[in-house]
Amino acid sequence: MHEPATRGPSALRRLSTLLGAVILAQLATPALAEERSTVMLPMFSQEIILMQPENWHISYQHQDAKKAVVEFIPADLNSSDQEETLTVEAYKGLAGQTTYGPEIILKTIGTELAAHCSQPLINMPLEATMVGHYKGYVSLMGCPEASEDNEDTLAGQGQIGLYVSIKGRQDFYVIRHRLQGESFEASRPPINPQNFLNYVAKSSPLMLCELGDTPQSCMQRPAAAP
Repeated sequence: MHEPATRGPSALRRLSTLLGAVILAQLATPALAEERSTVMLPMFSQEIILMQPENWHISYQHQDAKKAVVEFIPADLNSSDQEETLTVEAYKGLAGQTTYGPEIILKTIGTELAAHCSQPLINMPLEATMVGHYKGYVSLMGCPEASEDNEDTLAGQGQIGLYVSIKGRQDFYVIRHRLQGESFEASRPPINPQNFLNYVAKSSPLMLCELGDTPQSCMQRPAAAP
């Protein structure tokens, strides 16, 4: 089993300094893009508000007693060799049951990815941020080539994506914006310093709000007492 690498290839490491601050600002900014549709996703005790990428649609929704999932894909899914998905997940009650921060969730996801990866995992934590009034954590993670079939990829495929974890009042939320398809060289991932911001901008801004909030009321709501 390969453990997640603490440092990625040099080209990816430069993201921390070249793009990290810009990425976090875009994710957390309250400004709304008028040309795209605002999507409000009630998920357990709160709701996620994000921008639906242009010409994308919801392809999958599921909720049970512990977990909720909403997945978006492009309308023309077959236009590229790489399959692109945007997934929003909620884990009920998990934030209220632990003092762990949102980075722990992403470490767990990284460990799961590494268990099915034939090469060291690309794992670049960008740093902590705030999504509205809630603690968040952002990381770029990817597997150049899967060693076996798993929930996300088939053996021989690669995947890489931006992961955002948010600790809400009661629940944890994870947003995954991924590319998966052909395997790739760790030094030449499909998401790289030249195109990274294009992927971040597709679903930004991102907000964690109270049930029933509009984007405007969510932005105006004061922080809850600790």
